[in-house]
Amino acid sequence: MSLITYNSLSQDNTLGIKLPQLIAADLENQLPCIVSAKDAITKINAFSAQQGWISYRDSVKITADAPDNEYFIEAQYCNGNDSLHVKLVNDNKYQINTFNASKPIQNCIASATKAYSEQEVVLRNNLVDQAKTATYRLWWQLENDEKNKHFGRWLPLTQQFVGFNNSAQGESS
Repeated sequence: MSLITYNSLSQDNTLGIKLPQLIAADLENQLPCIVSAKDAITKINAFSAQQGWISYRDSVKITADAPDNEYFIEAQYCNGNDSLHVKLVNDNKYQINTFNASKPIQNCIASATKAYSEQEVVLRNNLVDQAKTATYRLWWQLENDEKNKHFGRWLPLTQQFVGFNNSAQGESS
C-alpha cells in the first residue's frame, strides 16, 4: 500500500480507528557496534548532542553531556535529525546505534519506502521542571518483497529519540 493510500485511510473513519499519520523520509541506521563504556563515552562526546538523557542505576538525568562515569544503563541523544542510542548489553559492553534521518520528502511520497510518525512521551514528575515530554519518531518500512507474506504492509522498523518539549501535547501556549 502506498503512503498516499495509507494516509488517506488515516483521514477516513471507515476503519473505526484512527491511524497515525506517516511522514515520508529516509533513515540511515548504521549497523550497531559493541564497545566498552570508555569508548561509548568517547563516541557520545564526539556526537555533539543538542539534547539527551542518561539512565543510571538510581536515576534518570536530562542532559546533552556524556555520562560522568562508566556505570550507566542507557543513554539517548539527538542533534537535529540525527540520533545516538547507547545501551548496556553486557558487563562493560554497550551497543551503539546511530540514526541519520532525512528531512521529510514532499515530492515523491508515492514511491516512499520509509516513513515515521511522531509520539510524545510524558516524563516522570521529577523531570518535568526540565521538560514535559520526550519526542520519539516511530519508523516504518514498506515491505516490497512480493514473496514475503507481509508484502505491501508498513512494518515497524525502529524508534528514534528526537528531543524534549516544554509544553505537554494538547496544551495551548
